[in-house]
Amino acid sequence: MAKTAIFIFLKLFKKEGVNLLITFEGPDGSGKSTITRVLKKALETCGYKTILFREPGGNDFANAVRDALLKHETDVMTQIYTFAAIRSSNKANILKHIEDTVIIADRYIDSSYVYQALYHMDMDLLEKVKEINKDVTVEPDLTFVIECSKENAQKRMSARTKDVFEKTLDYNKVVKAYGVLPFLFFKREYCFVNSDGTLENAVKEVNDYLGFLDISIPDNVIEQAVTEFEQEYIHNNNTAGHKPHD
Repeated sequence: MAKTAIFIFLKLFKKEGVNLLITFEGPDGSGKSTITRVLKKALETCGYKTILFREPGGNDFANAVRDALLKHETDVMTQIYTFAAIRSSNKANILKHIEDTVIIADRYIDSSYVYQALYHMDMDLLEKVKEINKDVTVEPDLTFVIECSKENAQKRMSARTKDVFEKTLDYNKVVKAYGVLPFLFFKREYCFVNSDGTLENAVKEVNDYLGFLDISIPDNVIEQAVTEFEQEYIHNNNTAGHKPHD
């Protein structure tokens, strides 16, 4: 996929002048959370100021809302408004740092498009999501959608406790919903990356696409990212009864 003019333009500037919002999407178990951690470490190693946040979450308020949302069944409109509230609380932090920072989001607005609207093939719901979120989001500069087979996703998630969303969702419908995004939002930049091989290969594909940033992947960073993710899962599972979504 060809890079848009914005990325060619940004390559002309020094690292302290780079300001990007890069989001990562995909079904649970795709490996996206591990990849976001690897990218953050790689960017920091190369001198880029980088912030990573994940949705639902990102600050104390958002984390508290996430805990409740992942443990209790709710109707789709409640989910739409709740995720929008979380997104609103994150927007100020994004705008505060966007001038000189590469901001990486582990899930963002596309998750609402997919899980609250496109999964149900409901275009009216999609319009509601767009309307409710129009004032609480910052449009991503680039979105990576990490894909993998249902079998590989299940292997990666075999040791984790499923939350209320995972217990009720059809994996293949989620994948199909993500595939619709570039056709609905054709002015945005999407890059689909398959993680069915090794996560190292998926990271390499992300890195190759971001070649304009001139980043390199430090040794052992993938192992470190996996370890961090597992530790976060154990901590969250012990304290709040939920898990992070890879």
